[in-house]
Formats: sequence, structure tokens, C-alpha cells
Amino acid sequence: MMDMSMSLSWQALAQCGTPECTSAMLKVLRTFDESSLEVDAIVYALGLMPNPSRLMVKDMLAMAQNKQSRPIMYALSNAVRKLYQAEGVTPEITAVSEFMASLLGADCAGDKDLIFLTLRVIGNMGDAMDVADPAIKNTLLKCMRQPATTLSVQLAAIQAFRRMTVTDEVRSNLQRVSQYPKGAVQKRLAAYLILMRNPQDSDIEMVKKLLKSEQNAQIKSFVTSHIFNIISSTDSETQKLGKKIMDAMQDTNVATHSDYTTKSRNYKLGVAHENMQASIQGNVIFDPSNQLPREVLLETTLKAFGFSMNIWEVGMEGKGFEPTIDALFGKNGFFPDTLSKALYWAVDKVPEMDKWVLTQESEGRKVPENLVREIVRNFNKLIKDLQKIFMKIIPAKMMGNLMATTKNEVFAHYIFMDNKFIMPTASGLPLTFALSGTFTPGAVGGIRMSQNMNELLFRPSVGVEFVTQMGVQVPEFVEAAVEMHTNMYHESTFNAKISMEQGQVKLSIPGPTRHHKALQHQQ
Repeated sequence: MMDMSMSLSWQALAQCGTPECTSAMLKVLRTFDESSLEVDAIVYALGLMPNPSRLMVKDMLAMAQNKQSRPIMYALSNAVRKLYQAEGVTPEITAVSEFMASLLGADCAGDKDLIFLTLRVIGNMGDAMDVADPAIKNTLLKCMRQPATTLSVQLAAIQAFRRMTVTDEVRSNLQRVSQYPKGAVQKRLAAYLILMRNPQDSDIEMVKKLLKSEQNAQIKSFVTSHIFNIISSTDSETQKLGKKIMDAMQDTNVATHSDYTTKSRNYKLGVAHENMQASIQGNVIFDPSNQLPREVLLETTLKAFGFSMNIWEVGMEGKGFEPTIDALFGKNGFFPDTLSKALYWAVDKVPEMDKWVLTQESEGRKVPENLVREIVRNFNKLIKDLQKIFMKIIPAKMMGNLMATTKNEVFAHYIFMDNKFIMPTASGLPLTFALSGTFTPGAVGGIRMSQNMNELLFRPSVGVEFVTQMGVQVPEFVEAAVEMHTNMYHESTFNAKISMEQGQVKLSIPGPTRHHKALQHQQ
């Protein structure tokens, strides 16, 4: 089918919707170049399907074994999580857990980037991995303590527990990490947040120690704000936890701080109405050695009619952003440079303001002779980068065909109706009646480029086809049916042409030179 028409085959497979069609798409994608962006985009889109099949997970696993890119790995985790919620542990999910364990190795001592991605993916489908392979928790603990790896990998190993059940062994290890005074702020707070998802008595005792004797100001300020939000929450389940914490901390004062720019803090906002409740929670974590936040997390939860659902969760790590921030807002950054030059230009246009607006010009902030040219020069780099990205996204072969001739045909096929029902008959043989409809818009045209003029030519058309079938079918014995095709087709009588020449844009619609049928019907 692909040899006859790849475009039609992809359109048919995308609208089919059966596990076999999805499997066929993934098998074809495995034959593409590994660096192709189309493969990542299509696989990730398939991973967002609400009801993945076992066959789909199996094919996605084969894709991930062939190419460990972020879109493919996250698509696999999304499909596994949804399949586990629907069917529990299946042989396909067990195979995925074995593959993830092979990527981690014994103690996460391999490729740091691949291990970091693998840990993130495991965290996304942690409930399924926990049941399919309970031993994976021991590997995560080793990754958390691995001295040869990076802080990002250790953080990812801790956060991978967020969808798993925390055993006594895991809990004791996380408590040690949370209370280790020489540990990184991000690592300690990550372990603390995992424990506080379902805190036990030992965790509350740990919190009491942190509030009383913790020397790190960032740790203490975050824990204080987090406990304060729990105590003052309006959610019924959280209120039970808040009462339990207050009973344990009768002699401890819990008050949050108001320093939003330099101290770590937990933010929480809840809205309730009748049987619905929504909450937004965010974490901003600072490091004592830097004024920029090291980590920002925002998550939204919706509770309605007894069901709880995580709407979305967004996280950002601030490590490595210092050069970017400096380039944007530093001494010679884009915004100070461009905006200050615009300001000085305005001051020059209004000399009376010199008496009270910045009488001395700092070095590198002189008024440019041509303000527009200065702003355009600052913007040129962004335009060039976008141009490179745009040309990478559009397949080179498609662009070449579009510019080679003005007789290209581009058509899309959409199946807008597909109905089938069976009626009993007096003879006992079932009568099958099926009706399907296909809508086909398209155009004929292309781009013509010359030294002085660029032209875009197109001639739109549209077609509709109905296929009606009625017959008797007895599987493996007889199939007798009558099939009727009804086609309606319209092709425009004008050729539209958009030309650009010497700074002018012109739309031309020449008059028809011969007779055309407005509507063609065939049955």
C-alpha cells in the first residue's frame, strides 16, 4: 500500500483507529531515518491516545529500543501508564520494565543523559513499574546515592518515587537524605516532598526536627511554608493531615515568610464550589550560592464528584540559565541595550526632559543615528535562527517538489462517515448494509521563483464520494453484495496567482478561456 501512494496510506491509517492500523504506522516509522523529526512527532502524538492497546505498547517498545529520544520515551511511558490503569500488569508492561532496568544498569553509572531521561520516564509511569518490577526501587536508591553521577540524575532518581509506594527501606533512605546537613538543597527538598505525599509518624518527627534545629535557611523557609499551607488548607483530606501535624507540634511555631525573591517557598491556591475543587501548587527553590531559583514546579489538581485528577504538571530547572539571563538582561543584553537606546532617542526628541531625566549617558548607551536599524540588528539573530529551524522542520524533498513545477497536486482525504449495521431476514441469513463517505479537498499549483519576481499559483478543487454496500455475508462460505459508488467533483475555473515584485504584492485571477463544469456527478 505504501508503494502505491504513501500520502493516501498515511491518511487512511491515521483515520482507521484500530490497533492493527496503529501497529502498521509504527512499523513503517521504524524504517525511517533515525534523525527524522517526523518520527518523534507522530510517535508522541500516538502516545497521547486515551485507550492504548497491548499491541501499541509492544510496537512503541520496539521504537524505543531502536531510538531513545525524548518524545518516543515519553510516549511509551504515557501509553504504559494508561494501559496499566485499564488492564493492570500485562506481559507488554513487564517487557517495558525490563527494558528500563537494562538502561539504568546496576547503579546508574552509564551515560548520564540517557540515565536521566530513563529516570524521568520511569517516574512518569511509576505505578506500573512498581508492580511489574518491585526490585527497581533498589536500583533507584543506588542511583540516588551514586557519587559518580550528576545532581540532576540523583534528583531524577528521587523524583521517580512520586508514583510508587514508599516502603520502609525507601522511607528511611529518603529521611537520611532530607536531614543530611551537607546535602544539596534541591536533593534534600526532593526527598522531603516524596515523603510528605503520604507522611507517617516518623516523617512528622523529621519535620519537627527540621523546623526546630535546621541551619540551612532555604530548607527551613521551604519546609515552614509547606507545613503552613497544609495546616491552612481547606481540603478535607489535607485538613486531617494538618490536624495530625499540629498535634505533634504543639510547642513549635509554624509561620511562613514573605520574602518571595531570595527564599525557597511552597505556594498553594485552592478553589472549591459545591462538588468540585481545584488546587494549584508551586515550588520555588533557591540555592544559597545564587540569587536565581534553581528549580520551579507548578502542578494543578482537580477533584470532582469524588474523583481526583492531575490536570498538568510543569517543572523547570534553573541550572545553566545564568549565561542566558545575562545575555537578555545583563549590561550588554538585548533588552537593556534596545530599550535604553529607545529611551535615549525619546529624550533627544524632547530636550526639556533633560533637566530631570538621566543627564549623564553611560558608556555604550549613546543614541544611535538610526534607531530602527539598531533594533533590527538586535532582532536579526532571532530571525536567522527561526529560519534555520523552519527549514529543518519542512522536509527538503517536499520543498523541492513545490518549487520545481507549478503542477503539483496536494489532496487530503477525510472519512466523515462510516456506518454499518446488520438486519435479520426471513431466510435466516444476515443482511449487511454499509455506508461510508470521503471528503477530498485539494489544489493544483506550486511556487515559481525568478531573479526579480516570485509567484504562487494554485487552482482549488473538492470532491465527495459515497460508497454504499448491501449484501449477505456468511463467513468462510459465501459473500454476495451490491456496491454503488457516488462521486461529486468540482474544480475551480480560475487560476489564482499571487506575485511579489519590487516590493509590491499582486493577486491576479485571469478569466476562463474555456468551458468548465461547475459540478460533476457520477454514479
